[in-house]
Amino acid sequence: MRTSFFDLGGHSVLAVRMMAHIKKAFGRTLPLSALLGGGTIEAIADLLRGEGDIAWDSLVPIQTSGSRRPSFWVHAAGGNVLSYLPIAAHLGADFPMYGLQARGLEPGQEPGRDLVRMAAEYVAAVLRQQPHGPYIIAGWSFGGMVALEMCRQLIAAGERVAELIMVDTGTNDASPRGMDPQDPVFLAGMATFLSNGTLAGLRPDLIAELPPTDRAGHVVEVMRQAGILPTGFEVADLHRTLAVYSACNDAYRGYSPAGLPVKTTLIRAAENPDPDPSLAWRASPEAPLRVIGAPGNHVSVMTPVHIAAFADALGRVLTEASA
Repeated sequence: MRTSFFDLGGHSVLAVRMMAHIKKAFGRTLPLSALLGGGTIEAIADLLRGEGDIAWDSLVPIQTSGSRRPSFWVHAAGGNVLSYLPIAAHLGADFPMYGLQARGLEPGQEPGRDLVRMAAEYVAAVLRQQPHGPYIIAGWSFGGMVALEMCRQLIAAGERVAELIMVDTGTNDASPRGMDPQDPVFLAGMATFLSNGTLAGLRPDLIAELPPTDRAGHVVEVMRQAGILPTGFEVADLHRTLAVYSACNDAYRGYSPAGLPVKTTLIRAAENPDPDPSLAWRASPEAPLRVIGAPGNHVSVMTPVHIAAFADALGRVLTEASA
């Protein structure tokens, strides 16, 4: 079959399930980027017939066609770029999009803890895809801060940035340091994040009653029973996600942002406490910061209930940045 997995109605949660089933049936672990890069049964079968590991790349093609200027989207603290798939679907085929995923989600990888080095790796990947600007660089939450640093590096290299888009990116001093992957509050929050808000009622106090070594397994089992995770998703997979999340937060806190002469748009979740737009990373006076509201909170702003409104606002920004 040559129809894309996502054209058939696939989404981020189903993508995780599909890769888990492939691992169980064929004993091969494919990176999620393999699904995003083609997503047809024929393409995946060709990968499975091949020998050896599939080359990992931080750059993940999400939507490669379209006449608009492409946008490059840095992962949030969770590390993967699956949350950006619904955006591409709602924007339509005229808006090329590429994701930038974190190291550490695949077995054997170590997550990055230095935001400047992380940004440099992503800049190199962007330059391989688009050798010269102007560029549109974007990111949600933690990804917005990495996008800021990428813009700084691109400008230092003599390139031009058309737009920096930060989705609900706050001050980095609000990011917790040294999170314990067995901490009940952390685990409950990660379950909420990984389930796009559907497990918001998972109670930290009940997780705290379990021995620390059993807590991650309990969260995985709850998510399985809720139909969010497949049976092939293991505790080790969650631990890698937790490790990436913790590493990204440490990188976030260790970074010292500064304003840039770049046109900047902050898309801010309306249900969050109203932060001061004059944040530490605000644009320089030559390029004022534009703030656009979007429905939802920090986690739900890109979930199905709000994605249409979010994509509508984003589409206007991308259209303007492509002019």
